[in-house]
Amino acid sequence: MAGSQQQMHKQTRQQKPKPKGKPGSSGALAAPADPRAPAPTVEHVAHRRVAGSLREPFERLVDAGLRLNQIRSAAELHAFLIDKATELSGAERVLLVLDSAGAGPLPSRLSAPSGGSEQGELGGHLSAGAGPQLAGSMLPRGESAPDLLRAVTPWLDEARRTRAVSLRHGPEGAAPAHQRSCLIAPLVAQRELLGFLYCDIEGAFGRFQDADRDLLAMLAAQAAVALAHLRFAEGLAQQVAERTAQLEQR
Repeated sequence: MAGSQQQMHKQTRQQKPKPKGKPGSSGALAAPADPRAPAPTVEHVAHRRVAGSLREPFERLVDAGLRLNQIRSAAELHAFLIDKATELSGAERVLLVLDSAGAGPLPSRLSAPSGGSEQGELGGHLSAGAGPQLAGSMLPRGESAPDLLRAVTPWLDEARRTRAVSLRHGPEGAAPAHQRSCLIAPLVAQRELLGFLYCDIEGAFGRFQDADRDLLAMLAAQAAVALAHLRFAEGLAQQVAERTAQLEQR
């Protein structure tokens, strides 16, 4: 009888429920979500859903490469790059900055993009003359692309020197949920710097990892080749038009 009671007592202890928490958190209770935090966008949700799968993002990257080779318009190419960078990374903010050969450091004063840039909306501006220029952006409502570009100018200048993709989390010392992850990928084709892709995301929505850095690097490499081909085609078309005009004047 005593042995039976000990058996029942042992089973009761084994069936005692464990405290719930995050997977892999050793039973620690998860902190409640901040009700003031903005709701994630469709891009953020889609990115988190496939974050654990490497195959689907790479399939999207291959599809992006094929699509880039079919684009024949600069405006369409810029918009496509902003859209793909957002889709692959789940970023909240994306900038496409185009450079010209031999351009110096980024200017401290930039003109605002035409039409405003809001969440889910593309804004772009290309002014006359050489130098780095905003070609497109995707930002939360009310934020300014030129302001963001000024803030990340030192990082772009560093990427100009190193020609390497960079991943940062800041501010330093803050909890991951209160940090912003920032990615910068230079667009380089045949050793020529054509521009930069910038992406960032707040810790409340996610955190960029090495896999995100690698994906953006591959997208930037594909984009640089497509930009170089497009510039070559546009230059060739301009030469043909000028030559035709000269012949018609004779």
